[in-house]
Amino acid sequence: MEPKEWKLKALTNIWTGDNKGKGDRLVPTGLMGSLRWWFEVLVRGLGGKACDPTAENVRCPNKDKEPHKAGHHCVVCVLRP
Repeated sequence: MEPKEWKLKALTNIWTGDNKGKGDRLVPTGLMGSLRWWFEVLVRGLGGKACDPTAENVRCPNKDKEPHKAGHHCVVCVLRP
């Protein structure tokens, strides 16, 4: 799979907050988590499937499939860097 680069432009201030509730800097993990959450909403809203790390039977990667085969990861997990 070819790497993809996405450029995003924030239309409003981005607040990712740290463990003390201060948002004085951008926290990349918080930003990626938010993007993933909204991508899951979009995928599920359109009838697609996304893994659920809290449920035992719907986690990625699918151990029954080889890493290079389709279905090894859900479409949302492809977003992970």
